Amino acid sequence: MGYIADTIYIFRELMRLFFVVITSPFAAVGSLLMLGSIGWQE
Repeated sequence: MGYIADTIYIFRELMRLFFVVITSPFAAVGSLLMLGSIGWQE
């Protein structure tokens, strides 16, 4: 049963990290630059 609690905890931490990344303007600019560089490599 312990792994269920671990999974829930990890999921909550990932959602918190995802929320911080989404709400951070620097992360938005960085993700656009990263997507642009991936597009140029193809």
